[in-house]
Amino acid sequence: MHRKSTERERRIVRLATKQHGLVTRTQLVALGLHVDAVQRRIAGARLHPIHAGVYALGRPELTENGRFMAAVLACGARAILSHGSAARHWRLLNHHGKPDVIAPTRRRRSGIAVHQWALHQEDRALLEGIPVTSVPLTLLAVAAQGNDQRFERAYEAAERKDLLDGRALDRLLARHPRRAGTKLLRAARGAPALPGWTRSELERRFLTFCSANGLPRPAVNCSVIGHEVDMLWDDRQLIAELDGFEYHHTRCAFEQDRDRDAQLLLAGYRVIRVTWEKLTRRPEQLATELHGLLR
Repeated sequence: MHRKSTERERRIVRLATKQHGLVTRTQLVALGLHVDAVQRRIAGARLHPIHAGVYALGRPELTENGRFMAAVLACGARAILSHGSAARHWRLLNHHGKPDVIAPTRRRRSGIAVHQWALHQEDRALLEGIPVTSVPLTLLAVAAQGNDQRFERAYEAAERKDLLDGRALDRLLARHPRRAGTKLLRAARGAPALPGWTRSELERRFLTFCSANGLPRPAVNCSVIGHEVDMLWDDRQLIAELDGFEYHHTRCAFEQDRDRDAQLLLAGYRVIRVTWEKLTRRPEQLATELHGLLR
């Protein structure tokens, strides 16, 4: 019996460790702990109630991840962190306030902002052990709250962190054509780049284009005066920036690109911006321009 009890304790500790120091009453009973034993542990300060049926093991203090995990656990098995809390968890926004959770039912829970959204499997993610809305759905949920500047900050942060998947955004917009926030997200998304292309694929396409048109092969992703540039012919002091991927669609990114171009120009480098549209539909014109610039 003692061995069985010891093994159960280890399993409880392992579970709590995975859940940022938290366990639920349902989980404890499933591990073989009687409801009366749960109450004794609460009375003995071995379990500390956080929400109804959710306890911190050993001590009541929680990290931010612990607060988020507690809110998700309190809202049921299919609940996930969402809205501003998800944006903070993805490190897109400095959100404060009650944890936001999407739950199967909108039953009120003290200290938690509960939302009801129909979720697709693609809308779910797991970050640092916490179920959370995917980045696209997180952005849509932030957009739906109607604060344009807050949404733009979150979208631009997702761009900088390379968390945006253009195809996933497009699928999300197709699933929610009329939901609040869709118009704002669609505007930020802009005209999609060539569907299915990643940055590295576009770079490969450009290098193939150079070879096919008798252009010297540039160096790829080099540092020039502290800036990473896409394509560089250093002996000609010419830079080609490939604008076919999603990272240049917000106002902030646009302004940063132009500021960088000006700094490169002052350092003696010329910059030509190559769009996927010109590369794929007007390659002869682009080849002529590059030959002229490289002479």
